[in-house]
Amino acid sequence: MKLVTRSLITLGSLVILSGCSTLSEQECVNADWYLIGLEDGSRGYSVSRIGSHREACAKYSVVPNIESYRSGLSEGYKTYCAEANGYNTGLTGATYQNVCSGQGADKFVQAYQHGRDLYRLRQALASLDQQISDSQNTIEQLNEDSALYEEQLIHHASAPSERQKLLNAIKDNEQEAATLAESMVYSERERAVLAQDLADMEAYHRQLGYQ
Repeated sequence: MKLVTRSLITLGSLVILSGCSTLSEQECVNADWYLIGLEDGSRGYSVSRIGSHREACAKYSVVPNIESYRSGLSEGYKTYCAEANGYNTGLTGATYQNVCSGQGADKFVQAYQHGRDLYRLRQALASLDQQISDSQNTIEQLNEDSALYEEQLIHHASAPSERQKLLNAIKDNEQEAATLAESMVYSERERAVLAQDLADMEAYHRQLGYQ
């Protein structure tokens, strides 16, 4: 069992390092298609993944052993389709490819959806935080620009046209900053609601035993 685990870890590392191709020449030539299927199954890939392996290995005149691959894939699904993994899979935002079946499938899908819901809520909150931060940074930049224009207006601008141009720029900055500040008030309110929703959802998931 330990040998299989070490093989899976090694294989997983090689797949990640192989770039666009799912398998390298060495992996194709020395392929243990059961282990490859086991690895793919534990990651939730569908059986169509074998097509990518076939394409990768065709360059080296290697044809996958589909029977061994399917056998490993089925065994890998036993690990992937665990309820706890369903929650963690949804929590990462990963796509579920409908590979689970049998008695555990419903529990997996339910757990996956719970994790997915929390993922989406966290993403929405993070996006709103970024929006608020961007608005604040823009307001600060507008104020800095206006301060610079005011300094130029006092110490450097002499021609009427130049002074009017600076005054217009300051006015535009003030209006834009005011609009952003007003928008931030609504964003902060929305953020407070989302933060409470997130806290409630996390508490509910703890009750369900997911966290």
